[in-house]
Amino acid sequence: METKTCTKCETEKSVDAFYLNRGKYMVRCRECVAISRKDYYIKNKPEIAAKRAIYQAAHRKEQYAHTKAWRKRNAEKVKESGRRQYAQNPEHHRKVKAAWAMANVEKIKDFQEKYRLNHLPKMAEKSHKRRAKERLNGIYQVSEKELIKLYSSPCIACGTTERVTIDHIIPIARGGAHSIGNLQPLCLKCNASKNHRTMSEWKFQVLLKRDQDVALRSCN
Repeated sequence: METKTCTKCETEKSVDAFYLNRGKYMVRCRECVAISRKDYYIKNKPEIAAKRAIYQAAHRKEQYAHTKAWRKRNAEKVKESGRRQYAQNPEHHRKVKAAWAMANVEKIKDFQEKYRLNHLPKMAEKSHKRRAKERLNGIYQVSEKELIKLYSSPCIACGTTERVTIDHIIPIARGGAHSIGNLQPLCLKCNASKNHRTMSEWKFQVLLKRDQDVALRSCN
């Protein structure tokens, strides 16, 4: 096995422990190079940060394109990293996501509208399937008075009166009918969380997730 002595730590190591530079091994081992770089960064942190900020400002578009391309090539790696970070602190990530959503309501609406316009066939197909399902399950007349009462009622899950929507207690996808007896007020957040589950299934899932989060926090 070929070896080489580092001029910094004066330790004889395998050549694999040295970086190659233009076909030749460097005089210092990888470990010593890493220590030197770290020391340099600590001593010159403000200057390095200022230069980095200037470069990023001048090459923002190129960096964005590079990052986007890298994330696309490494989609699975990005997803796995995201799942790992979320599992480490789920409550923090939920709060950050909720805060971002509250601060970017218009941006979210614009994105949703652009998505709808760019995927009209897909959205139309989804709408057709839902209407067909409703007809199969049964559609009954719901009066304007009953609708007003539902929309003006607080969310039966969390009690908020903001962004109240109408939810099907037994989802359309599960055979529920569009009738006043199968409608209830849920805020947009709770409705989206419930999705195609029944209330009992949803509540069980929420409690299970809460217990899992508590267990994760106690382990950290």
